[in-house]
Amino acid sequence: MSISSYGSTTANNRSLTPVFSSDAQTLLFQSWASDLFPQDFNQGSDLFAFSLYTLSSDPTFTVKIIPPATLSWPIVSGKTYQVQFKNNLTDPYWQIVNGNVSLSDGQGQISDLAPASNQRFYRVIAY
Repeated sequence: MSISSYGSTTANNRSLTPVFSSDAQTLLFQSWASDLFPQDFNQGSDLFAFSLYTLSSDPTFTVKIIPPATLSWPIVSGKTYQVQFKNNLTDPYWQIVNGNVSLSDGQGQISDLAPASNQRFYRVIAY
């Protein structure tokens, strides 16, 4: 069950395929709910990342993927971002996404110029 961003009410649609990051500090999941992220108007599923534990004072964030392969996330001022991907979670190494990260109006965004034909797993690294 997902909780909506508008309080303690249940989200308006299903969330599924939860996966923990390799360090078990981030939960990734897919959701069809439109009330988990402000202004979610794409009427499709989105991928979310939720930090379960961090030593950093930086806030947790979600990554929203807009088909075919554009990622968008809230940014923290003064940070530099790199976006990486894996085509399979069992791949031993993350690869850098081929594209340029743009930062404006409190949002980071990148379009994957060479998306995989089936699925791709992304992570956003802040430095």
